[in-house]
Amino acid sequence: MQVACIIPTFNGEKNLIKLLESFKAQLLPFDLFVVDSGSNDNTQAIALRSAKSVTLIQNKDFNHGGTRQYMFESIPSYDIYIYLTQDVILANSKSLMLLIEPFSDPSIGATFGKQLPHNGATSLARFSRIYNYPDEFRRSSICDVRKLGIKSYFLSNSFAAYRSEALHSVGGFPKHVILGEDMYVACKMINGGWKTVYTPYALCYHSHNYTLMQEFQRYFDTGVFHSREAWIIDSCKGVRSEGLKYVISEIRFVLHNNICELPNQIIRTILKYIAYNIGKKESLLPISLKKYFSMHKSFWS
Repeated sequence: MQVACIIPTFNGEKNLIKLLESFKAQLLPFDLFVVDSGSNDNTQAIALRSAKSVTLIQNKDFNHGGTRQYMFESIPSYDIYIYLTQDVILANSKSLMLLIEPFSDPSIGATFGKQLPHNGATSLARFSRIYNYPDEFRRSSICDVRKLGIKSYFLSNSFAAYRSEALHSVGGFPKHVILGEDMYVACKMINGGWKTVYTPYALCYHSHNYTLMQEFQRYFDTGVFHSREAWIIDSCKGVRSEGLKYVISEIRFVLHNNICELPNQIIRTILKYIAYNIGKKESLLPISLKKYFSMHKSFWS
């Protein structure tokens, strides 16, 4: 299979150096493509040393779904498209090879791998990786939606691979979403008869130590996405039960591992709940407030 690796970048020189270094050890042959949205540091120069091509777009034209779709359409001759974010580091030489291994089953439309926390990750950032990326292999199909709810559509735009045929069959990535293009595609694929796979054997390092404001902004944007793409929530049991499971599990983790984090965990949980529900009602807000609340401000331009 012909494999393309695509990395959207923006002012990511420090992270990109580490990612490109981890590419050098990979056993899987692939072509690397970078799409940069107006970096003003050395990102473009660093990318040019390793990538087959570097596509330049303006920052105002970047969109999580639209930019990925643009690259998919620009290099149409590949069988598999691997998308990574610039802050990922591949954990070992088999990371990419094991990520695409499930495609030996022709019913698999997309795969994603296990994310390990970066060195220096906070306890809450570590819990997020543990909860969302367990050690058990999982295959999701239309038959699993009743049992797993929205979890059946979970994917990751940081370390995921897509079969070209499956991506074409669902119309590719959405061209204008604030985030969640990965969940959008996974939902379309599963409801279209494809399956997705989570493989814990394909490993990368990826985590975020969000500030309180960043946490608010992230969940505001998630609320916006769920409001504008309500069909995803309607096609499963919704998000409330999954959110409650996460909070309960996170509290248990904090109590057993770092009880001093409990006040911080409670504050963040309340903040995320408020932000998410404000995002769900974003149609009532002026653009200026949406930009202030949002992590992805260019979406509102």
